Amino acid sequence: GVLRADEDPPGTPPNSGRIEPESTSPHRSFKRYEIGEGPRSYWIFEPDDPKPEARAPLVVFLHGWFAVNPGFYGAWIDHLVRDGKIVIFPRYQNDVDTAPQDFLPNALAAIHDALGVVHAGVGHVRPDPTRFVLIGHSAGGNLAAQIAALAADPHAGLPIPQALVIVMPGEIVPTREPSLSSISASTLLIVMVGEEDVLVGDLRGRQIFAQATAIPPARKRFVLF
Repeated sequence: GVLRADEDPPGTPPNSGRIEPESTSPHRSFKRYEIGEGPRSYWIFEPDDPKPEARAPLVVFLHGWFAVNPGFYGAWIDHLVRDGKIVIFPRYQNDVDTAPQDFLPNALAAIHDALGVVHAGVGHVRPDPTRFVLIGHSAGGNLAAQIAALAADPHAGLPIPQALVIVMPGEIVPTREPSLSSISASTLLIVMVGEEDVLVGDLRGRQIFAQATAIPPARKRFVLF
């Protein structure tokens, strides 16, 4: 079913969660690396001060149309990294001339390269491939769903995502491949759309939610803002 973003889940006590707690982020700073040039470049953000001794959860964050500067999502990325996650931010398009058909191969190339860096690069925080999450906004939301579907192929060289968070997704060029029915049944899926979103609407969000048929209803939620 649909959960409105201004509603509490059933059974939530009154005013539960509405008081902002003091910051409890375990890491006081983070390190940022910008690697490569053009639409297959990417940023890596790693928690620091203190640097994690154990392997850290890994988040791939896929930006929206032309939002190629991670500063657009600075507060969100800051929150994730200071909480102990490694964040990979692929820049899958140039400012003006990247064809939408190239978004997926560009993002995959950046992710694979970044995975090699954090797994084997000197001085990097090591990732835990069993704790892997995909987050995508707008065009990046559509990409996140496609990448989650490809991850089911053992030859893809990608971890199976524990969770897939898709925010106001939009599809630039409609395509049927990869089939979203391949997204693993073990993945938690959240699709968020805006009730008054006149840019991307809710069509692609509803399609992704419906086409992820392997995920049981108890493991996915459609959220309407």
